[in-house]
Amino acid sequence: LKIHLQGKGYRFAFGEERRLLVKLRALLLAGSRIDTVIERDDRLFRFPAQADILASFSSRGPSLNHLIKPDLTAVGAGVYTSLNPLLSQGTSFSSPVVAGAAALLRQAHPQWSARSIKSALVGTASGDVIRGGKKALMIDTGAGRLDLTRALKVRTTVDPVSLSFGMWNNPPTVPQTEALILTNHSSQPLT
Repeated sequence: LKIHLQGKGYRFAFGEERRLLVKLRALLLAGSRIDTVIERDDRLFRFPAQADILASFSSRGPSLNHLIKPDLTAVGAGVYTSLNPLLSQGTSFSSPVVAGAAALLRQAHPQWSARSIKSALVGTASGDVIRGGKKALMIDTGAGRLDLTRALKVRTTVDPVSLSFGMWNNPPTVPQTEALILTNHSSQPLT
């Protein structure tokens, strides 16, 4: 196992990953920015660039009633946790990331409704998610990967965050309409 941290190379014998990851965790908790490359068994793992690669176990859309799902994705693989210095993965990690982002957005905009907060998170998601070496589809990631930095800068929200007309007959037999509400949260008119 060979680790490159901040341009310095470190070698660890097989099985010493836990000791290394304890050190990585200490650096993270100290506020260090970590540019890490891990080489093992001819495989290369890069952090944080791995964040935009969709995990193979990630759920996909559409929903059973043909709605666009998921709304967005969040980091759920290769997660450093405070309780376990080893990398962890699963929706049990990505869901709290989204909940935490929503809480921070609520703190920044206490007057916003839950729907506006959801809109800010979904509407600013990064569409640069990769699945199988190609750009992921909407049914894979929804709007894309959560980007809290961009969500905190939102001035306009939309409700609902996506429109879905279910499964259509070909051609559709009934005209369908959906209401879309845009809300300007700034003090200035927006066009």
